Amino acid sequence: MHEKGFGTNILHKMVKAGVDWQLGDSKIEAYKWFNLAVTHGCMEGLEGMSRIDIYLTQGQINEARTRAAKFYPPYPDRSARQTIAEWFRAYIQELSKNPKSGAWRAEVMSALGHFQGLEVDIAEIAFKNLQDKFFANRTSKTSNFFKTVGAVWKGKLGMTASRDDNARQLAYRLVEDAYGLSPRYICIRENFMNQLWINIFSGR
Repeated sequence: MHEKGFGTNILHKMVKAGVDWQLGDSKIEAYKWFNLAVTHGCMEGLEGMSRIDIYLTQGQINEARTRAAKFYPPYPDRSARQTIAEWFRAYIQELSKNPKSGAWRAEVMSALGHFQGLEVDIAEIAFKNLQDKFFANRTSKTSNFFKTVGAVWKGKLGMTASRDDNARQLAYRLVEDAYGLSPRYICIRENFMNQLWINIFSGR
C-alpha cells in the first residue's frame, strides 16, 4: 500500500508520479516494511526492496532503516568487523550447501587456501565498502568498483590475481550476492546488513 502511494492525496500522486515516483513519504515507509519483512523471514519483502531502492537516495534508505531499526530483533553486542567475519562464515556455509554455487565456491576456497588470513582482509574491505555505501561516498565507491572489476578480469584472462585482488572480489561478492542463494541465507544476510548499518551509520 505504501509502495503504491497510500496516504498521499491524488494531486500529489499525479505530480510526483510524473517526476520521480517518490510519492511523499510513502516509498520510505514501503522500504521500511519490506526490510522488516525480510528481517523476520518473509522473502517477498526482498523483491519489494529491489523495486523501491532504485527510486530512493541513500539518505532516504538510511531514513527507512532508522524507522525500521525500532522493530529489529535484539542483535548481539559486537563490533562491525566481528559481524562481517560471522557473516562471511554464513556465506561460505551457504555456498557449500547451494548446488548453484559450486564453481564460485571452488574459487573462494582456492583463494582462502592460497592466502593465509585472507578473511581479515575481506572483512576490512567489506567494512570500507559498507561505509561508502551507507554514507553515499560515490568517489570511493566508483574507485572500489573499478578495482574489483579489474580483479575479476584478471581471473578471466588467466592472469594471476594478487592477495588484494582476491580480497576485493570476495568482499564485493559478500556484500552484493543475493541472486540464486537460499531464502534462509537471504534473511540471515539482511539481518547482518541491519546490524552493520546500526554499527556503522549510527556509530554504535
